[in-house]
Amino acid sequence: MHTNDFLISRGILKEFSAAPAGDGQYSVTIPGGVQAIGADAFRNRNDLGEVTIPGHVATIRKWAFAGCENLQAAKLGIGVTTIGDYAFNFCRQLESVELPPSVSVIGKDAFAGCFNLRSVTIPDGVTVIPNNAFFRCGFHSITLPRYTQSIGKGAFASSGLRSIEIPDQVTTIGAEAFAYCHNLERIVIPASVTSIGKNAFHECSGLTIYAPAGSYAAAYATSPSAKKQRIDFCPL
Repeated sequence: MHTNDFLISRGILKEFSAAPAGDGQYSVTIPGGVQAIGADAFRNRNDLGEVTIPGHVATIRKWAFAGCENLQAAKLGIGVTTIGDYAFNFCRQLESVELPPSVSVIGKDAFAGCFNLRSVTIPDGVTVIPNNAFFRCGFHSITLPRYTQSIGKGAFASSGLRSIEIPDQVTTIGAEAFAYCHNLERIVIPASVTSIGKNAFHECSGLTIYAPAGSYAAAYATSPSAKKQRIDFCPL
């Protein structure tokens, strides 16, 4: 790559301006001096196969890589702190993302529609899993950060999850958070959870909720609506 393939202004990468790669794929390393990847900078570049984002980049702004349907790998260096709304939205071929420990903010819909995403590591600095963050992702399991406080609306809806354990500091599970997770068989919900939104487990028939007896989650799991959805309860 050449520096003239990037439009950079005041530390912000505004646009990846390289000519289309034809049948090939670009492997891009964000150049030095860039502190933020701007909104829409790589949006819909189907000729982007791999991107390396060094630690001198602090922020990936909204829609930065959205619609890069052939992007298979994104490597983020220590120093990246913020992944904006829709940043990797519908990167259909993205297979794995390891977020560095410096990341503290993940935007809404950041990885929504990443159907082939099989592995993602979320660092402990992230306390909020926002709305639709991992909607329709392909992974079967995920470990949530220990300091997670809330899980947003539709955060894992329609994903490939089979099992998940909610950390002890979570208080809120949003509406439709796990809706249409047809393969979800087991979820552990701690006593710290005091709110479960509408249709949080819609169409998750066969799910067993593990929770402490007498907890909010236990009451939820034994309610008539849960039974109607064929959700079972197992006390911890």
